[in-house]
Amino acid sequence: MKLATILVIGSLAVASAASADQPGPDWMPMEQVRAKVIEFGYSQVTKLEADDGQWEGKGIKNGQKMEFHADPKTGVIVRKARPLTLEIIQRVLEIIQGVLQIVLVDCVEKVHFGNNLSRM
Repeated sequence: MKLATILVIGSLAVASAASADQPGPDWMPMEQVRAKVIEFGYSQVTKLEADDGQWEGKGIKNGQKMEFHADPKTGVIVRKARPLTLEIIQRVLEIIQGVLQIVLVDCVEKVHFGNNLSRM
């Protein structure tokens, strides 16, 4: 009895996982979603698949690689990832540089004042 229960539960889990990434019967067809995404300014759609109840894809917009999620019934983009641009990288480096300067000054002060305290 236990073995039969385990087999049934295992079969259901596998079937559920396999069907989770399939378009639903009321979903907009993939080619229509692709056309809709291009209407939203993407010059190319390089990947498009059903994932977690929505269309998930990658494409090129304004010359940059972007990821997006589209509504399964309308094809409207509901979430897009912001590309990692040079400006963002430069800003992150500036922040890191500022933090390192603070840490360096703190270390120098500790060494300097630590040495002076030991001489007293």
